[in-house]
Amino acid sequence: MVAFALDQAHGVLLVTWSVEITADNLVMFDGLLKTLVEGHGTKDTIVDFSSAGAMSIETAQLVTRAHFPSRMPGRRRIFVARTDVAFGMLRVYGAHQEQINERAPLIVRTLDEALALMGTTRDQFQPVPI
Repeated sequence: MVAFALDQAHGVLLVTWSVEITADNLVMFDGLLKTLVEGHGTKDTIVDFSSAGAMSIETAQLVTRAHFPSRMPGRRRIFVARTDVAFGMLRVYGAHQEQINERAPLIVRTLDEALALMGTTRDQFQPVPI
């Protein structure tokens, strides 16, 4: 499952992953995110992968994905990666985002660190049904 919550006061979207990170799940996520942006506009975004299942995506697939522009252009993005594998893969993603002149997402280890960097707290978020 991928859940969305918004902190309206700070303009921050929190995405929580609790499914395996696969190419198919990322495509599903793209559709959900497109719908959210159409309804709420772009937001600074935290994507929390710390509860995600295995990262079952080939590096080449992740690199290909990184060569497409962000759905949140000009917005801050922070990815939370608890495991070393996820942290490394997301750093590769960010490096390739920079090659297309996108600002790379910041990769951190904990949700609390990401929230602090965005200037918000967990209690500020309300679920967004999609």
